[in-house]
Amino acid sequence: MSDGVRTTVETRYCFRHVSKGPRAPICSKCCDHPRRRCRACSCYLCGGKDDPEKQILCDECDQAYHLGCLDPPLVNLPEMDEWYCPECKNDENEIVRAGGKLKESKRKSMAASKTTSSKRDWGKGMACVGRTKVCTIVPPDHFGPVPGVEVGTSWMFRMQASEAGIHRPHVAGIHGREDRGAFSIVLSGGYEDDVDNGDEFWYTGSGGRDLSGNKRTAAQSSDQKLTRMNRALALNCNAPINEQKGSESKDWKKGKPVRVIRSSKLAKHSTYAPSKGNRAACDPFLKCKLAFCKTIADECQPFLQRFQTSKPMTPYLFEAVEKLLRYLMNRCVKPDLMKCTGPKLLSIDTKKSENLILSKNIDIGFATKRLLGETAITVTERQKLEFIHECRSMLTTMIAKLQEKSPLKQKAVRGLSSLDPCVIQHSPQLAQKRFSFLLEELNHANIINDVLAENAKKEYLHFCNLKKSELQEIFRPCDQFSDEVGLDTIYGSFLIGEANYKHLWEVIKICLVLSHGNATVEGGFSVNKSLLVENMHEKTVIAQRHIHDEIQEAGGIKNIHISKKMLDYVRGARKRYHEYLEMKKQEKSEKDKKKAEKRKLDIQVKDLEGERKKLMMATEEKREAIDVELQELKKKQASLY
Repeated sequence: MSDGVRTTVETRYCFRHVSKGPRAPICSKCCDHPRRRCRACSCYLCGGKDDPEKQILCDECDQAYHLGCLDPPLVNLPEMDEWYCPECKNDENEIVRAGGKLKESKRKSMAASKTTSSKRDWGKGMACVGRTKVCTIVPPDHFGPVPGVEVGTSWMFRMQASEAGIHRPHVAGIHGREDRGAFSIVLSGGYEDDVDNGDEFWYTGSGGRDLSGNKRTAAQSSDQKLTRMNRALALNCNAPINEQKGSESKDWKKGKPVRVIRSSKLAKHSTYAPSKGNRAACDPFLKCKLAFCKTIADECQPFLQRFQTSKPMTPYLFEAVEKLLRYLMNRCVKPDLMKCTGPKLLSIDTKKSENLILSKNIDIGFATKRLLGETAITVTERQKLEFIHECRSMLTTMIAKLQEKSPLKQKAVRGLSSLDPCVIQHSPQLAQKRFSFLLEELNHANIINDVLAENAKKEYLHFCNLKKSELQEIFRPCDQFSDEVGLDTIYGSFLIGEANYKHLWEVIKICLVLSHGNATVEGGFSVNKSLLVENMHEKTVIAQRHIHDEIQEAGGIKNIHISKKMLDYVRGARKRYHEYLEMKKQEKSEKDKKKAEKRKLDIQVKDLEGERKKLMMATEEKREAIDVELQELKKKQASLY
């Protein structure tokens, strides 16, 4: 058989709908709850969601069944192409009277012709029905996406996908020309070598089966050949065709794109298949969208990590939020509006187009621009502009959310920034102004009295007027990006015991106590380096310790000799990891079996004990009745003498 063609395909969410909330659950009965039993989306008999690889779908009613739940249970998946559950399978011994029919199938009873007034029967046999319309948006030999059809669009039948121009053949899995290339393929799990991992898949090709007569499918009986549709698919790769040795592309991005559709028949082998019908899975802008999201995320990540600490960080919050907001707005807002200061940034309405630069001029990042240029072969300029417009919409939505929830609105946050060492050293007048705002807020909240506020203001003014060298010496140990020394330690070491700063220390102490949030608690929900080490499995921690000891024994990491054995061991790490997971899975399965067997034995023991108790009670009642009858007989016997 020929080698599979590997290509990347869809993500599970459409980029257009990122900001519209979470994806709706696929199952309306259990809402995709992993531990809730559901006969609609899991085994129809037990409702369990365990061992999905040991489930089989009925080709008539599409219900799933565990192999072990069937009566009699199946050991392996049947080799037949079609399998029917006990309810759908017609009994071979069923007697049909003259003029009668076999029991009606579930699938035909749910067809549109049975439930609607449609003249068209969207039931079985759709492969033989002609198209009622032809897609004229793009020509039949069009490579790449069809305008207006988004990733995730579903069709109940292949005929509808053909009418939309996504995959034009009614039955064939590959649409293409032997001299040009393949335009689209359908994933339906027809070959045992097919693998679907969601973001990438292995596609075997076509052929290798004896379809003589009227057979539509058969077992694999011969090697596939690099002809017809297989050759068309090979032409999409950016590599010369070599039928003997094969070939490898040096730059796969220059190859021709292939539209991909997943069929519900794939559900027997893949969890990424749609529950019904066929779903489009091709997006030429996928890498561009991921690159743009990564660019924005890389800028937001330091802000999120910086405040995951137990130190008082609120004095740094004003400058950090303003910097992040200004970074995002610089990408899409007109430069004339960006000359204002922090609080005034909140008044810029990004929903008004007159405040934004043109879509084609927004800054989408270097990586996104490069990838967008590489898609020029497969997309039009209009599609590229639509993508850039989507990027601008994402930026404006994110900016609006930051403006709505921004701490820049709070005077207390702006006032607390007066304790930021950078503000005190570089802008002492601005620091004094913000400290006055802080004292006003504390005084209005009745946290400090008027006398303390006046004295603290004077002492803060004196503190800011210290020599620059003295201030640098005071704040030298302070590092806002380290957990070792915080502002509380810095101010405490200088102000505690100083009579000239007694009132100032009282105010600063109140402010720093207020700025301590739930950093310690919230840190448990974050994934950072320190938490990863603390939450590692025991075996991982031991392995890390062994590695550390070996490196120290060798005299440092630069003295480690990278041998061929080590390289081979690293190459096989993934395989050993999967073997370890499989071993753990088998251990868990055996443990579950023992638990189930123990539970079954407990029930049997309980039932037998109940029966024994009932028998003993019945025996006791019978013995008492016999004793009473015996006493009466003895009385009668005594009366006769």
